[in-house]
Order: sequence, then C-alpha cells, then structure tokens
Amino acid sequence: MRMARKLVVAVLALASSIVAPVARADVIASGAGGVFVPFKGKVGPSGLVEVLWSKDRWRFGGEVEYRSYKSSIFDVDNVSFDSVCLRGVMQYHLRTEGLRPYVGAGFGLNINSIDSDRVQRERPEISDVSDVGAGIGLLGLGGVEFPLTSHLSLFGEARVSVDFQLTEQEGRGSDDIGVENLGGAAAIAGIRMRF
Repeated sequence: MRMARKLVVAVLALASSIVAPVARADVIASGAGGVFVPFKGKVGPSGLVEVLWSKDRWRFGGEVEYRSYKSSIFDVDNVSFDSVCLRGVMQYHLRTEGLRPYVGAGFGLNINSIDSDRVQRERPEISDVSDVGAGIGLLGLGGVEFPLTSHLSLFGEARVSVDFQLTEQEGRGSDDIGVENLGGAAAIAGIRMRF
C-alpha cells in the first residue's frame, strides 16, 4: 500500500511539474497566409492558424496549414493537390525584445486531396488511384516577429518541409507501393495575438 501511495505522489509531482509551467505560460494565437512552392511542381497559396504556449524564449503548440498547389505523383506532372497539414511545432526566439528572430521545427500528419482523374488520364495502366492520401512531414522554419503592442505583433516566416505520402498503384497485373515527396518551401506573413 505504501508503494502505491509513493507511486501516486510521484506521478502527481511529475504532472504538476509539467502542468504548472504551461499554466503560467502565455497563449499565442496566430493567423498567416502566403505561398507554397513544391520541390517538383507549381506554386500555390498557403494559409495557417496556430496556437502556441510561450515561456521565456521557447514556444510550443500546434498548427493547421492549408495548401493548394500542383505537383508530380505517379510520374504525372501538374496534378492538383489540396493539402491539410496538422503539426506539432516548436520555436526558439533568439531575442526577447524589439525585433525578434526565431527558428523552429515541426512534425505532423498531412491529408492530401488528389486530382485522381488527371492521373488516370495520363496513366491508363493504373486502374485505381485514391482521391485522398495521408502522409507524414517534417518542417524547418526561420522567421522574425515585430511587436506592435504588448499583445499584438506581425511576423514573417520562411519554411521548408519534407512531406512523404505512401502511394499504391493498382494496375493490370501488379500492385506497386511507393513513396512520393510532396514537400517544398513556403513564405508566409501574418499576425500574432498574445493572451
């Protein structure tokens, strides 16, 4: 019984050490828009919303990014994509006053809506292409934040993502599984509000 009590106390102490700093952290909500340039494809619009918890120079949170662009898949160029990227992100601010440069990283899940009709027109030997695919992605970013007030700031970011989608080609006589890279670079600008 004593061991169980010690275990409960240890778990509660660990939980409070995690929850207490988050409770004292500032919450920051952001919205931004810009352009996404795939590594192999044509530029398209991008937009995102994010919620971050800020403590000292560090920020942690999550974001949802939407992209619309054209890329290559199944060896077919200029296939239209609409992607929703759900990511966990972190940032480290190099300065805490004035103009604030920062770097960051993210990891998440991508849901990709694909123009499967174009693929099947260009590659009739593929008998079935799914309209929706899922993948994982890694993100690196660098930006600068310019405070307007103590609660409001503008920011701009450059981003590079490596996004992989698992694909399956069902064709006449064989099924091939492959990995497609749907990553690219982006430039965004937006506004942040601190609560």
